Amino acid sequence: MTYLETTAEFYAEVAQTPEVGLCCVQSSPLQLPELKIPLQ
Repeated sequence: MTYLETTAEFYAEVAQTPEVGLCCVQSSPLQLPELKIPLQ
């Protein structure tokens, strides 16, 4: 299995069963210069 195949499989599994705390940004939307992250 190649790196790309392994990465695709890993992210596909994570997308199906997300874990609490997996995302590094759980607070209000992060604001960086020139970057706007919309509210959901």
